[in-house]
Amino acid sequence: MTRALVITAVVLALTAAARAVKTELWVENQPKQLEQGEFDGTVSSSLGRIRLNRSKRQILADRADVDYVHALVEGTEGTIFAGTGPSGIVLQLKDQTVTDLFTAPDGGNVWSLLVADGQLLAGVDGPEAVIYAIDLGDGSSRIFAKLDEAHYVWAMLRASDGTIYAATGPEGKLFALDSEGKATLIYDCQDNNLLCLAIDSAGMLYVGTDGRGLVLRIDPGTSKAFVLYDAPEDEVGAILIGDKGEVYAGTAAADQAKPGRKLSPRPGGRPEVPAAYKSHEQQFEDDNTLGTGTTTKPARPTSVGRPPTAAKPGKKKVTGNAIYRIVPTGFVTEVFRESVMVLALVQADGCLIVGTGNEGLIYSVAPAEEEVAVLADLGSAQVASLVVAADGEIYAGTDNAAGVYALSAGYTDQGTFISRVLDAKQVCRWGQARVWADTPAETSISMAFRCGNLDEPDEQIWSNWSDDLIVEQTVPVLLPLARFLQYRLTLQTRNSSVTPVVEKVRLARLEDNRSPMVRDLKVAPAAKKGAKSGRPPGGKAASGLVETAPQEQWLIKWQADDPNDDRLIYDVYFRQTDSKQWIRMAEELSQPQHPWNTRTVADGLYEVRVVAKDLPDNPPGSALSAARISDVVVVDNSPPAVAELNHNLIEPGKLRVRAVLTDRWTNIRACHYSIDSNDEWTVVLPVDGIFDSRRETVSFEVDELKGGDHRIAIRVLDAQHNSRYEVLSIEITLP
Repeated sequence: MTRALVITAVVLALTAAARAVKTELWVENQPKQLEQGEFDGTVSSSLGRIRLNRSKRQILADRADVDYVHALVEGTEGTIFAGTGPSGIVLQLKDQTVTDLFTAPDGGNVWSLLVADGQLLAGVDGPEAVIYAIDLGDGSSRIFAKLDEAHYVWAMLRASDGTIYAATGPEGKLFALDSEGKATLIYDCQDNNLLCLAIDSAGMLYVGTDGRGLVLRIDPGTSKAFVLYDAPEDEVGAILIGDKGEVYAGTAAADQAKPGRKLSPRPGGRPEVPAAYKSHEQQFEDDNTLGTGTTTKPARPTSVGRPPTAAKPGKKKVTGNAIYRIVPTGFVTEVFRESVMVLALVQADGCLIVGTGNEGLIYSVAPAEEEVAVLADLGSAQVASLVVAADGEIYAGTDNAAGVYALSAGYTDQGTFISRVLDAKQVCRWGQARVWADTPAETSISMAFRCGNLDEPDEQIWSNWSDDLIVEQTVPVLLPLARFLQYRLTLQTRNSSVTPVVEKVRLARLEDNRSPMVRDLKVAPAAKKGAKSGRPPGGKAASGLVETAPQEQWLIKWQADDPNDDRLIYDVYFRQTDSKQWIRMAEELSQPQHPWNTRTVADGLYEVRVVAKDLPDNPPGSALSAARISDVVVVDNSPPAVAELNHNLIEPGKLRVRAVLTDRWTNIRACHYSIDSNDEWTVVLPVDGIFDSRRETVSFEVDELKGGDHRIAIRVLDAQHNSRYEVLSIEITLP
């Protein structure tokens, strides 16, 4: 095998360095990414791998008297038998020909089939379950056994000594039948139904139950049962003995079969696959048995599927259904979990093949590699039965709608995968495509591309597919500049037993550099830490007014971005509005803000300019910049002026004070007065009732003044918190 094979697709040569920006990469190896693509003869897995798939053909479809295919079994010379419902018909499938082999006299559902000693046994439901024997030589039929203690024969198998075992419902009984059809009850379970049945090389029986979701191991010689596993789910719908003696049990809780797959991210790394699993040498000590108890009989199942089960009290809540692997030592691991019902399990090519409902999917599960893939979507509600034929083909029987499908024994000779539409967000040039892959002998992988500027691929307005590039070659491919891209992988094999595997695809793209944008720029007083609702120094708070120290620190803030997602740095400038020259106050800032101490500049009207540059991610010759200029900012560090301050006596002890308050740059904000250095400051409003200009006139009365000298202090604030104090000296003479 060749690993990390590289395809280099030169899609328009890169021109001058002045056009260069950083290369962006698409990496495609996540299941959610790949599931959005188009598969034709290929499949992707939970590990993000793409490989060839088995081909599929339909053998049975559209029969009015067949709604369900419950059971499949292989006979001799490649003949497949199908047990159906609701008319009790057993079909014989050979090549692409379907013929009726047997019809139960009273109709019903054929839930189980077994080929044994030249005859086909068919378990048919009814008030009294009946097993019919059909001679495969002349086609004659007879009643092999009647099980008056059962309505359904869910599963049958034949042991090496010729004994036939039948798992039944709705009273959870396991029967042993001899060659004449005489039935002996060997185990009676508390659970309603024994749904599935398997036998190991030592002759031990394994049963999955409906009701408590148990996996039982039963010794047919002693009828002693041991609970291998008590699943969180209520129903064990399929059971299989693996190649190494391990037990696989699939659950089928109907309330967990919720439509819509939820794909998990590909896990990092991969498990180390052991050389072999432990063999089935260790056995459990039979020191545990199931107790006896009453059984609640469910209603007769409808014509679709199995009887419903009641919720299992006291069990851990789970989502979806699972396949559990139980090794001979008793250790249980979960190898599969999806929102489906596991209805059938077989093993092929070292993988579990899983038939599920209610979306008709067939999965492949490789437990050692922790890899899951959907092999087929059969378009029916349930894949109720599976069988692996002697030639390696896998046959699947479905319910709603009824059908029989065959998946090929090996991989199809060629398949393609077309990626989802990859969106670069802007028109760009394409760099290299690199493919990590395994290509065994007699296999190959090639790759092609197409691009366009519409998110829906359209042959009329997209480019044509480029020539396919063999993975071992580097070939220039010319495509126009575009926003959207698709790639196509073509996998081929000349040996149906092996497939190439794509593990990861990486695509490079390069956009022409575009200017950054400064989208917003504000200059405002910085918030002061610990600012308090103020008062004049040493005094009590004046009602309705707040005073702080003059504003020195301002904060320049802006918002900027880059269409190439380049990193940005910033230069900050200022100037007075009557000047043409910008003065730089800071350079190469990495954060979009900067403080400004306005005490360091003269009073006046200013503008601030911020320049954003994408220099960190571009060569000096190709870096671009953009700038934004602020609204006009007023810097006012000077206190307001108090002019025409005077008073006149209205009456003894009462006078009127008048003053004109002005400020060159900002509005008058507030005015207070205090008498004789008292810490009680009184609010003064302007004559027009509102401080809203740079010139205000105040006039206020002061009364209850005693005879003698007095000092009236006037304090004026402007909008920048600059303050001016003026004192009026007054002598009061009383009669």
